[in-house]
Amino acid sequence: NYLTPPVWMVRFAKFEGSITQRAEQYYVYICGDGKVYPIHHKLPESKPGEYLNEDEARKIAYSVVRADYNLDPAALKEISVESTKLPSRRDWEIIFSDQKNYPLKKGEARIRVNIAGQEVLSSNRYVHVPENWSRENQNRETSIEIIEDFGFILNLAISLIIMATAIWYWSRKKFSVQAFFLTFAILFS
Repeated sequence: NYLTPPVWMVRFAKFEGSITQRAEQYYVYICGDGKVYPIHHKLPESKPGEYLNEDEARKIAYSVVRADYNLDPAALKEISVESTKLPSRRDWEIIFSDQKNYPLKKGEARIRVNIAGQEVLSSNRYVHVPENWSRENQNRETSIEIIEDFGFILNLAISLIIMATAIWYWSRKKFSVQAFFLTFAILFS
């Protein structure tokens, strides 16, 4: 439930009107079987809205968790509550961890709820990967890439040496086609 399958993203936007009207957009994510994931609504920063306090924003986030994911917010661990004050409203991002239903050895199943004023812009489930695991994975991939690059450069250098040697022998009329193809087959494999 926390890993999103491959989806189509359909973006709805206006291309005429004021900058404020064009900044408002909707993102709809549709799975191959036609299932629609929660819609993400993007608002312009200047659009007016409410200045909710933290408790009011939390109540809205709790109602979203109940309605969209059929979970009891009391069973979730609150990870962060961040507010962003804009000229005409206050936005909130509230993140919960679902350790009870989806305990993971590394990482956490999480739910994010974004609120602009009193309007819920988006909510989504995802798996949070710890930063140290990401770094270790990146280091492992980098080591493999270095070895692959070294092998490619070594193969290229050997191929160039063989080609230069083949040209030299060919120019002296001592070229062996059998030896050339045997060496080429070994390098290719």
